[in-house]
Amino acid sequence: MKKIPLLHLLLVAVLWAFFTFIYAKIFGNPGQMPLADLISKSFSVNLLLAALTVTVYSYIRPANIIVGLNKIKTKKNWILIYPIFIIVLSLFSSGLNGVYANFDSYKWALINCLFVGISEELMFRGVLLSSLTKKIGFIKAALIVIFLFGAIHVLNVFTTGELGQGIAQACMAMSSGILFLAVRVKTLSIIPAIILHALWDFAAFTMATIPEGESVEGGAATLGVLVSLLFAASPIILGILGVIQLTRKNAVAEFVKTQEAAI
Repeated sequence: MKKIPLLHLLLVAVLWAFFTFIYAKIFGNPGQMPLADLISKSFSVNLLLAALTVTVYSYIRPANIIVGLNKIKTKKNWILIYPIFIIVLSLFSSGLNGVYANFDSYKWALINCLFVGISEELMFRGVLLSSLTKKIGFIKAALIVIFLFGAIHVLNVFTTGELGQGIAQACMAMSSGILFLAVRVKTLSIIPAIILHALWDFAAFTMATIPEGESVEGGAATLGVLVSLLFAASPIILGILGVIQLTRKNAVAEFVKTQEAAI
């Protein structure tokens, strides 16, 4: 087996972090803004560059790094039922509450969320997971990836200026990241995790923009509140679902087998 070039991985990780968290501060808006504004105001060049960086590396990577850019290898994906249900319910509730009146904002939000899904999944559940699995084994690799995925979200403080918010986002990302990891392992492909990640972020954005007060009345308002509460509790549920899947030896063994098969 060829030696995995750690220097290359470090360079890709640093470039990814630079484009994700620093680029916009230097070449875009030097001030601080909520993440919702960052993804909904316009096309986010920094998110595109982050996605391109890790995507290009995923295609020119050493042959023994398997990031999962392939077809889904299993049809039994029960762990997707809950997150898909929450996403559909959230989008439906957002529609009833009139959040899509300004279509341009949601157009950019969906596109930018897709960039986030591509860059974060390929970086963490693709390149890093594969590389670390080969060096230290799956269990240690999975724990490191889960921790790093959560911790890296603290760097959102560079954009928002809110450290407390960044820590909260880190905890939620760490929990939901467990499910994204389980989806990667279960399906033997990174593509379902990318799609789920992008749609989950987009659903979270729409829920955060539901108007409050007298502009929303009746059943739509009640549904919005209920779905918001359910969505807020979902990272914990996603984490539990992910842990259940990752403790199943057959699924993990099959994933490790695909990694070991690489030359």
